[in-house]
Amino acid sequence: MSAGRRAILVTVGGAAALALAAGGASGVTLAALRENGTLTVCAHPDALPFSAQGQAQPGFQLEIAEVLTKRLGVRLDVHWIVYTRHARRASCDAVIGAIVQPGAPPEGRGATRLTRPYMSSGYLLVAPGGRTEIHRLEDVKAGKIGVEHTSWPHVVLSQRAIPTSSYGSQLDILDAVAGDAVVAGFVTGPYVGWYLKQHPGSVRVVETVSPDPDFQWNVAVRLLNTDQALVDAMNQLIDELVSAGTIPKILESYGIRYVAPQPEPQRRPQ
Repeated sequence: MSAGRRAILVTVGGAAALALAAGGASGVTLAALRENGTLTVCAHPDALPFSAQGQAQPGFQLEIAEVLTKRLGVRLDVHWIVYTRHARRASCDAVIGAIVQPGAPPEGRGATRLTRPYMSSGYLLVAPGGRTEIHRLEDVKAGKIGVEHTSWPHVVLSQRAIPTSSYGSQLDILDAVAGDAVVAGFVTGPYVGWYLKQHPGSVRVVETVSPDPDFQWNVAVRLLNTDQALVDAMNQLIDELVSAGTIPKILESYGIRYVAPQPEPQRRPQ
């Protein structure tokens, strides 16, 4: 994956953006975690369905963090961060929504490590709920497709000379699609599910569109300045929580369909 591709992925949502910028925090090892009894997670205070401060639902990432910490026998402490540049000042041990491109080389950030993915995510093509004539991207022959400004779909569609309208957020795109301001839009799965939970039938996912591999990614937990023992413990818990249906049920409570992580591509023997 190119440097430009990685940079554009940061725009997929406020909470997800934090996942790529917390390299300077203090971190924790498994032994230190058991000694101090608290895991500190960085999260955005106003980024539902990912995370939120003072809301009835805290966001699926924080609910997953709560389950993980309880299973580890420690407390969850949340440090609220609005801008990614503030992550370096925050004393966070983990970020729950780390974007991982299947097949990407391991990160070279010292003791900062990724767990195995707990879900897959990506962009979906959505159309107004009452329009059924769109079955593929090529069916959008008139009008424009809503995209988040500078997102990867914005770049790809511009390269293909497909007319677009750019918006500041994915919720703005969904409002535009629901209101017929655009004929379709590219929005990530969590935002689509959350929007439909609040506005049933307002938009529909064009299920017949084959997902572009560049529009898909896995999601894992980023542990900062940690050790392999904590990574191994987290991996075991993630496996158990997925197998038991706990993580899928958390996502379902936000209207989000669970998608299993994409498998790592097989590497040819050298």
